[in-house]
Amino acid sequence: MARPKKADAVVAEAKTIEETTVVTPIVEAKEKLGGKTMAEKKYLVANLVNVKETFVGRGQSVEHTAEMPNGALVHLGELKAGETHIRKAVTTKVAGELPFIVAEPEINAAEYTRMDKQLGGFRLKANKPHVAWQLNLHDRIEYSSDFFQDTPAVGDIYEIAYAGAQFGAKKPSATGFVFKVVEVKPAVHPVAYSATYDLLPTAYNMIKVEVINKLA
Repeated sequence: MARPKKADAVVAEAKTIEETTVVTPIVEAKEKLGGKTMAEKKYLVANLVNVKETFVGRGQSVEHTAEMPNGALVHLGELKAGETHIRKAVTTKVAGELPFIVAEPEINAAEYTRMDKQLGGFRLKANKPHVAWQLNLHDRIEYSSDFFQDTPAVGDIYEIAYAGAQFGAKKPSATGFVFKVVEVKPAVHPVAYSATYDLLPTAYNMIKVEVINKLA
């Protein structure tokens, strides 16, 4: 038996409300990510495990023209025009000088959509000042595995990469200020929550690196 017309109208109205309240925010969130879900973007997390400057140093204000993840490395450039303390980011190696690590509290505005699978999708906005701390020898930082092009293991050596770029392939022959991997561990123990075995939270490793001055 066909439904009365009035009942069909009620169902249609309910469907419209559901699409408006659930689907639309997700679509809008995806548009803000450049047409990609956060799962299609890199899952970037950085923890300042033991960075001396965060305890006894002076944070600096630095600004870059492109988006960066927390944990991005830069050098300090010239003061921004008209400013007395905001400096431009230099994203290339400066011989004999350790870089600054950009680190700020993570506030994830899109978390309600669950599009970004927790805070690995956090990014620092372009053309805005952010706090940076200069690294010292033996400082330690934890980076999620998406910061690396290959699969790190304890003892591996990596050259410093800038502005959130991935660390290139491990390079045992590198000298000067480099990162040495001292620990690799799972960040979380995720569970499968769907028929396609999607994982929640996102599964990834944390790689702890130490700043060393490698002479040979």
